[in-house]
Amino acid sequence: EVTLAWASAMPSCSTEKSLTRNFAPRNYPHNPEQIAEEIRVDEKGQLWWKKQIKGKGRIRIMDKPISANNGNGYERLKLNGYCYYNSTIVWCLYYGEWPKYNMIVDHINHNKRDNRKENLREVTHAENARNRKGAMSQSKSKVNGGYWCDTWNRWKASLMLNGKHINGGTYTLFEDAVEARQKLEEQYKT
Repeated sequence: EVTLAWASAMPSCSTEKSLTRNFAPRNYPHNPEQIAEEIRVDEKGQLWWKKQIKGKGRIRIMDKPISANNGNGYERLKLNGYCYYNSTIVWCLYYGEWPKYNMIVDHINHNKRDNRKENLREVTHAENARNRKGAMSQSKSKVNGGYWCDTWNRWKASLMLNGKHINGGTYTLFEDAVEARQKLEEQYKT
């Protein structure tokens, strides 16, 4: 039975499929004790299977770290048909609980494969977005918070803070928009 994240103070597991625009709550079909029975974490943040399984199309290799890239740089694994990000499993094993409701596991140094305890922290989606390295993939400028506005035919600077859009102005030169964005970051201490 799946326990919904909002139905319990400590949800029972994560399918990690809630990357929707509204960040829907995640479901946790396993509890932390069940995870600890199947998987262990070492001091480098690598995950290892505790039990060998062969047959029915399932093979667990005991002498190799658990790792499969999902295409965007994050490692993931599958346990009993449920997908998890390795960083979320590592968090669960280190702290004996899943990330709190509306929180996610963030890599402080931006390295998605570095799951050491000191590199992981629990943050809101907004905090994670502010910690993003560089611009969003669809950005023409490749600078976080600086983008080309076709309507004004100028470069714009902006900042998102606690779900609120802060306008930094429009500029004919890209460098001026970048400077304005940096001033916004200093002003709002992001």
